[in-house]
Amino acid sequence: MTYQSGTNQPSDPIEKMEHAKYGQSRRTKTRTRKIIVLSAVLALALLVLIVQLIYSVATISTLNDKNRKLEIALIEAKTTIQTLTPELERTKNDLEKLVQSRFPNLQELVTNQVMDVDNEYIRTVVFTVIKQGNRQLYKYLLVVENDTTSKIKPSFRVLLFDQYGVHVATDEFHDAQVLRPGESRDYASDIDFFFDTKPKHFYIDDITAQTAAE
Repeated sequence: MTYQSGTNQPSDPIEKMEHAKYGQSRRTKTRTRKIIVLSAVLALALLVLIVQLIYSVATISTLNDKNRKLEIALIEAKTTIQTLTPELERTKNDLEKLVQSRFPNLQELVTNQVMDVDNEYIRTVVFTVIKQGNRQLYKYLLVVENDTTSKIKPSFRVLLFDQYGVHVATDEFHDAQVLRPGESRDYASDIDFFFDTKPKHFYIDDITAQTAAE
């Protein structure tokens, strides 16, 4: 084998061809490895995208199913409310009638409004509500008038009832001062409740005559 001076290149044409083929083969293998690696990366990326797509489709499908169920439940709830509302109204009216039949002297309690009582010496009453933190304090202002020819010492009981006719609060007052004929007098006080509730009716029991007789 003969080489030219100062170079490493083969002088034989056959050797030159083999050397060229070897270099070309190395370049081809390098490109092939790069293509394989790139293809693997692209395949992996495509697989990740496919998995994400499947997950997204499944999630959307689940959400749509939940939304459909919620819509159905909402429609059913609205239908139930529409069905029960007249029943509740009838029940409320029946309860009002029952309470009135059991306690015919009860009056509906309306706050911040002058209400006529006209029970013996008691003429009018006004109920007010004052908020104290989370509590509601009920007060009343009551007017007593002596339209007789005798002196009296006003005495009365203020009784409150809930919507079911249950006695929930009371206040009793006995005036030691005489109320002369033709005179009137105001009385104001708080009302202590037996338990936390909202009153619906009231009754004022005038016990002046009983007190005067004692």
